[in-house]
Amino acid sequence: GAAGTNAFTSYDMTVYTEEIPSNQIDNWAKIQSDRFANAVIRGFHTELETVYEEYNMSLTSDSRKMLDSLMVALYPHHPYGMHTVLGTQEDLKNPSITNIKNYYKTYYVPNNMAICLSGDFDPDRMIATIDKYFGGLKPNPELPEWRTGGASSEDADMIQLVSSLLSNGKCGLLDVDIQQQQKMLGVGAEDLQLADYGMMVAIGYPKPGQTLEEARDMLLDEIGKLRAGDFDEELLASTIANYKRG
Repeated sequence: GAAGTNAFTSYDMTVYTEEIPSNQIDNWAKIQSDRFANAVIRGFHTELETVYEEYNMSLTSDSRKMLDSLMVALYPHHPYGMHTVLGTQEDLKNPSITNIKNYYKTYYVPNNMAICLSGDFDPDRMIATIDKYFGGLKPNPELPEWRTGGASSEDADMIQLVSSLLSNGKCGLLDVDIQQQQKMLGVGAEDLQLADYGMMVAIGYPKPGQTLEEARDMLLDEIGKLRAGDFDEELLASTIANYKRG
């Protein structure tokens, strides 16, 4: 009973879309979770012909050619400008099924996915259904990581907030769990925002006899708490209040 079953790829994402009846949520989750966990890559050459035709059509589009030229000029050393979303003619003439399967294994993993839903359903039951069928997907611990956006991006505000939740000198996760417990000589987190990209850096100074690996693991544990939402909601509220006061 699904409608609007389709997909598209842009610079930062590949999106699969579908409209389903609200009484078919269980079947949808069962089918789609199996699709992403155990994809059988077939119909490869027929789909490739479709993409190749899309590429040929792009060659006659002035707006597409203008955008591609702009991306090359702005991002000569970044994937945005190093190749187009559709790829090159040579890529499409000589595709590698091995590369495609490796790409699937690398990126089609739960720590690189988001499931976005809207409509007539009970949120709690939907979350339970998603957990039931998608919860078994295995993450890729070696997922390639990107830098955050630049100083004018939404990333900049988020990274600033995150670094303060971790370390604000008094009640951040690193302050309370590590510094005040004297588990390291010193600890902190800070964000650095440049024009094109930014970063958030967590810093730890090991005690005598403490290995760098031990210090790293303590920092990662606290970052893990942040990712899991394992902290008092008041920490977020007070951090935002401090920024407003400042």
